[in-house]
Amino acid sequence: MADSLAFTAIDELSIQKLNDTHETDAVKSMLSEAIGVAGDDDLDEAQKEVAIDFYFYCFAFCKECGFDTLKTSTFLSIAKQTCNFIRLDASTDMNTAFEKFKALMFAHAVERSPHAVLIFSVEDVEKVTEFMLNSYFRHFKLYKYIFTAKEQVTLVQELPHGVEVPAAARPLDDALTQSIVYTQPSEPPPVEEPEPAPMEEEEPAVAEGEADGEPADGAGGEAAAEES
Repeated sequence: MADSLAFTAIDELSIQKLNDTHETDAVKSMLSEAIGVAGDDDLDEAQKEVAIDFYFYCFAFCKECGFDTLKTSTFLSIAKQTCNFIRLDASTDMNTAFEKFKALMFAHAVERSPHAVLIFSVEDVEKVTEFMLNSYFRHFKLYKYIFTAKEQVTLVQELPHGVEVPAAARPLDDALTQSIVYTQPSEPPPVEEPEPAPMEEEEPAVAEGEADGEPADGAGGEAAAEES
């Protein structure tokens, strides 16, 4: 049974225990543990509750149709993969998910080893397809909204050109105290005044006649008078 989903999502022993259990809460609890919903950390409590309800109605459908453990395990595995399509790719639409679901059903309704294995009859395929259309695919958008990871976008508005708003000034009460000491500036050194230069003595002026060796007029007259 190459490439078969039989006993991959849930084993045969768990299905036998589920068939022997008749309380709804007990069946849901066992399904949650067997299929792996309880230990899925990627699901919150609300998502786990929706997933458990979906698998519970899938199991109830299997009991209503009288499926054995092989068919029940295979259908639950197909239902789990179909539900995980939207979890793995948020862009998956209903048509794409339904085509993948049909491919999984046909791979378990034809004996073509190793790519397909005969588990469901044609009548079983019709019943399973009708059930999935009326339960999962009819509410596909609701399941997609519940199981799609939410992305939160945070917008931060900044001033253009990288201009930042200056921070508020601290109050003066928080300022550090500082002691101020006033000092008297030192007096500049005295400036020495230069001593005045000594003045030169002027020579007496010499008359022009004396300079030539002739006495002046007054002196010559007095000499002539004395001779007479």
